[in-house]
Amino acid sequence: MEGPAAESATAREKLSFERRLSLSREAKERGNALVHEKSYNEAKRAYDEAFVYMFYSQEEYEYELTQTEKEIYQDFLLTLHLNRGLCKLKLRDFDGAKWDFDEAQRYAKARCVHGGVGHPKALYRRALTLMEMVRVELEKAARREYWDDDRTLQWCSASETDLRDALSLAPADRAIPLALQELSNLRMQIVELQKAQRARSKALFAKLGSRTMKPDSNARKSHTCPSTDSGTNASTQPVTNEECIQASLPALERVRIY
Repeated sequence: MEGPAAESATAREKLSFERRLSLSREAKERGNALVHEKSYNEAKRAYDEAFVYMFYSQEEYEYELTQTEKEIYQDFLLTLHLNRGLCKLKLRDFDGAKWDFDEAQRYAKARCVHGGVGHPKALYRRALTLMEMVRVELEKAARREYWDDDRTLQWCSASETDLRDALSLAPADRAIPLALQELSNLRMQIVELQKAQRARSKALFAKLGSRTMKPDSNARKSHTCPSTDSGTNASTQPVTNEECIQASLPALERVRIY
């Protein structure tokens, strides 16, 4: 690495922990002010800058920082992850937001915050992020696009766990019960969509079944379908309606069955 970037990195490496922390706090305060202005993209950049000042390699962290500095470092990065995660959530970068809240939880548990359960803001905001990810899947379902209902329900369960843990840590926070109610509504939407999918699948298979039956009233329950055995040539064999339906399935579009 050459040029101004290398000089900047070299200058950063020579800074003391106190100086790095001071510069990082200044960037964090700029980010906080931008959040109040709802300038989330600019705020995220300010928090990114704050992270740069506080970057330490694993070796530097282990051998250059005192125990007190390590604790200050962990507490400060916990806050940075909370704030930057909020910006990503507002910018609909849900995967990035979840990662930041996961990191905030990791630092909170390392510091044994609230007995090792974690930080209520990290739990609450991660739950909101998961709920937004659920909404994205529900929007796909509404457009009749493929959506992963199993993963969506897993996100609902993880969100509920986070919200209940957050509520145990901050019982006076009124926003948490509201989020739990909204989560319940999302689950109901998932159930209704699953019912609709099952109904469509059932109707499709009923239609397929009707197409395999002969139109005349004297049609027998057993009729013939072309044999696919390699050892026979254009032979026919008696099969049931159900077997004919199954034989025709490979040529059809994939259908999800419940």
